[in-house]
Amino acid sequence: MTPARVALGLALAVLASCAKEPVSPPASTGAAPSALPPPLPTSPAPTSPAPTSPPPASRPPPAFGFPCGSDSDPQCIYGRCVGGRCGGCAQAAECKPSATCMPSPVGMSCWPSHGGGTTTPTTSPAATTPPPVAPPMTPPAGPAADPFAVARQLCVDRTNAYRARARLAPLQRDAASEPCVDGQARADAATNKPHGTFSRCGERAQNTCPGYPGRTPEEVVTSCLQNMFDEGPGCGHHDNMMNTKYTGVACGFFPARAGALWVVQDLR
Repeated sequence: MTPARVALGLALAVLASCAKEPVSPPASTGAAPSALPPPLPTSPAPTSPAPTSPPPASRPPPAFGFPCGSDSDPQCIYGRCVGGRCGGCAQAAECKPSATCMPSPVGMSCWPSHGGGTTTPTTSPAATTPPPVAPPMTPPAGPAADPFAVARQLCVDRTNAYRARARLAPLQRDAASEPCVDGQARADAATNKPHGTFSRCGERAQNTCPGYPGRTPEEVVTSCLQNMFDEGPGCGHHDNMMNTKYTGVACGFFPARAGALWVVQDLR
């Protein structure tokens, strides 16, 4: 063998020893590659709670007031007729010019301004065309026109419920005398003198609730008659309600001011 062939053979041997063995891919097992876990949600950095201001001073809710048809109704002395009721208020605009919206034991209600003061006027832009003035509302005829219709019947029913406890005959409602008894309540309220018109309507006995507060006429009747009955035997109001000599009863009403009511009960 010639030296040239020996050298060529040595070179080929060196190249063969430097070749890398190919890497075979892993055998497939048939299983799907595992998915990466989803990233964790990033929580926002904690923040300090915003400082809270102290709650505003509580304001009493509006008083319930009295049923009405217009501002000229006799029970709407200081309040305007808003939403079918007057007396209670949420703002001064719901009271008449001579009155203001003030807290009372039964809620916010319209009261006369003292010392000739008036509520602070608000300035509104001048209207180019005066708005049309609606005619005053006329209450419908019949029992529906009476804002105290429910309270009148309650006055009779509550009295008879107390009489039933003693097995006494019920009193009959004397509806014909109720307008007269309304006048007694109005006159007594004007003089602030209970029983000042006693016997004017032909009654034999009389109970009076002078200027009782309440959210509704029905609440006033319930509270006042309960107090009278609780006086017990030997006291005038209780004995008038339970007297077996009387067979009829008529109840009259007059709203002296917002949230206060005069109630006169005539027995005959």
